[in-house]
Amino acid sequence: TERVAAGLRDHAEVLVAEGYLAVIVDSFSRRNKAGGRVCESLGELNLARYYRTKDAFAVRDHLAGRGDVDPAAVFLLGQSNGGSVALIAAMRKTVEKQGGGRPFAGVVAYYPWCGALDRYPELASPLLVLGAEKDDWVPPEGCVTRAADASGADMEVQVYPGAHHSFDLPVEVQSYAGHTVGGDPEATADSRRRFLAFFSEIRAR
Repeated sequence: TERVAAGLRDHAEVLVAEGYLAVIVDSFSRRNKAGGRVCESLGELNLARYYRTKDAFAVRDHLAGRGDVDPAAVFLLGQSNGGSVALIAAMRKTVEKQGGGRPFAGVVAYYPWCGALDRYPELASPLLVLGAEKDDWVPPEGCVTRAADASGADMEVQVYPGAHHSFDLPVEVQSYAGHTVGGDPEATADSRRRFLAFFSEIRAR
């Protein structure tokens, strides 16, 4: 939807202001899946995680081949279903399936479905999960458990008290697809500070 796109553009503007090149990947329009159609069924959501993961690595490879991009500093950020894709992309087994290429330098997942991550995940990329305490669509508890059992790269989970699914979008708290969603400006601002610090720390290593 337009408000989801607006939220993504806001994140991109924050990144560009800090000197990053930001690319918003549209996996839906050419597949005739735009307009929230993916949220209509679990089957659509499952399928989307598959093709969006392939899209994410295709874009990573494209960016890494550009002369104005440091191939060791390509990051991934995703929301909701895209956040689940981010979890998948952070795992070592996924990187190996994608031709054994370089992993993302760091991955940020906003309110993902934590079941997308293995129970004892081996991570190839550092992972930051930004969850919402009152998320009744994809509760963050599973990510908290998995972070304690993760190996490989570091995994951090930040859960925002009182926040709902889609807390980083410019929308009022409301019901959507049978769940409560809505923006939380304070959580949004803090989440941006956190992912910028996360990226900066990785680049400084």
